Amino acid sequence: MKSLLLYTDVMMDYLSERDPFVEEATGLIYLGKSKSLKLHATSLSFATLYYILKKFNSKTSLIASLKGMADIVSIIKVNEHSVLNALDSNWKDFEDALQYFSAIQHKSIDAIITRNTKDFKKSMLPVLTPVEFLKAREAYKN
Repeated sequence: MKSLLLYTDVMMDYLSERDPFVEEATGLIYLGKSKSLKLHATSLSFATLYYILKKFNSKTSLIASLKGMADIVSIIKVNEHSVLNALDSNWKDFEDALQYFSAIQHKSIDAIITRNTKDFKKSMLPVLTPVEFLKAREAYKN
């Protein structure tokens, strides 16, 4: 079983049904629901999702959506170690660095899934878009 970190943008695509990305995000979420993949997300992603989506959803609806997502993904911590590593890194984007260093601390994560692969050039983990991951997974099955 693959263990993946879902970056905030992929969860945003799913929760907001954002075209043209919702189909691939839904495919990943389905694989997580069916236990074909182990999906993870950082606590930071949940804070970001709440902050952005509260503008478009009622609090009740948004909380229900985020709880539903929390049932699908394992939430990993952004802790002191990941913050200090991110601060010491020379990553251009601090949030990306926080996500990355949180992922590598969680030793079982095999890859990061994001549409923003260009900002993860320094990653030692594979970084794939949802489309790339789903195509590679399908090719492997054949």
